[in-house]
Parts: sequence; C-alpha cells; structure tokens
Amino acid sequence: GSDLPIADMTTVLSRELEERGFPVASNHYGQAFDAFKARRWEASNGQLRSAFENVLVEVARRAFGWTGKGGGQALELLLQKGALDKSEHEYLRGLWGMSHSNGSHPGMSSEIEAELRLAAITSAVRFVLNGVGET
Repeated sequence: GSDLPIADMTTVLSRELEERGFPVASNHYGQAFDAFKARRWEASNGQLRSAFENVLVEVARRAFGWTGKGGGQALELLLQKGALDKSEHEYLRGLWGMSHSNGSHPGMSSEIEAELRLAAITSAVRFVLNGVGET
C-alpha cells in the first residue's frame, strides 16, 4: 500500500472510540484496520460497516434515548431530531449505502477502494463523534 497518513487517522479515531466508551465500535474498527493491513479488503470493508453502524446507533441512543438497532434508522432519527442537517444526513446516508456494497459480501474490493472506504468512514465517524456525538 501507499504511505498515506491513514495510520495516523486510524490511531486518532481508535483513541477517541476508547476514550468515549464505544468498545463495540472500537473492536470492529481495530479488526477493520488489521484486515486492511493484512490486505483482506472485503473483511476490512465489512468491519468498517459494523463500526460505523455501532457509532450511529450508540450516538442516537445516548443523545435521544433511542432503542432501535439499525444504522439507517439511527441516521433517520438523527435527522428528525435536528442532530444532523439535511446535507450532513445526505452525506452520511450515502456513505452508509456505499458501506453495504463490496464488503464481506457481495462483490469484491480492490486495495484503493478499501483504502478510500477506510479514510471516508474514519472521517465520517470522527465527524459524528465530534459533532453529533457531543450532544
């Protein structure tokens, strides 16, 4: 792979997940990065999706007492409650939709695709934790 600052980005997010008490997301995210380093692109993508979903669900639960389970439903709640504006919601919703393609199934992924997904989801989760997650 290339020497992008992805390792630095992942270290920062891993620390934030631990410090803010997101053990499930932290576990999935660590597995995603380990799979990425091992060149297991689909496994990385699948674990990223799980980490992303857990953060969305946990933020909705903590901020609004939500008792649902799905990441898509959590995104809708965050929009409805005003924690996300329309553009933020559309961005995260698009990324959520993308996270369901070329993961552990269906399809296959390439190194560049897996790298871009890792960067995009890392940034999105940090955005949620440092914006929405602060409510």
